[in-house]
Amino acid sequence: MTYTKSDIASCQIFRYLHARLEGELDNSQFDTKLARKRKNRRKKRGKKVEKSFTPKHFLCPDKKTLDNFFGDFLNFLYPKPYRVAVTYESIPSWLNFLESIELIDSEQHRQAIIDLHPLRKDLLKVLSAYNEDPFITKGIIQKWPEKLKD
Repeated sequence: MTYTKSDIASCQIFRYLHARLEGELDNSQFDTKLARKRKNRRKKRGKKVEKSFTPKHFLCPDKKTLDNFFGDFLNFLYPKPYRVAVTYESIPSWLNFLESIELIDSEQHRQAIIDLHPLRKDLLKVLSAYNEDPFITKGIIQKWPEKLKD
């Protein structure tokens, strides 16, 4: 992976993990700005606010919140498809790194890959619509095989 891709990926993975920790990515589709303001007021008053989602492992991405995170970058007015493509492409390397320094075990690594693999098809479909760069999906195709090995 090139330096520029790794720089983008490291920034985006950090942003993703931080946003997930803050609960910004687990909002339901019916959660409005008003409801978030109410939650924030409760936090300020010291009342306990329940989180609706707890990740299996803090450092392992999950499908639901990663999909929400990518959705922010693929908006209609100012899409950022490269950030999405590079971040998704780098997740297997991120998980390999976590396993190599024993922050996750091989089973957690495998489960994360299985959980995130369904995003591949949707991302390839969306990203291939950006005709300016035909190679935007090349890294995803290389890093995320169509069929998972058992």
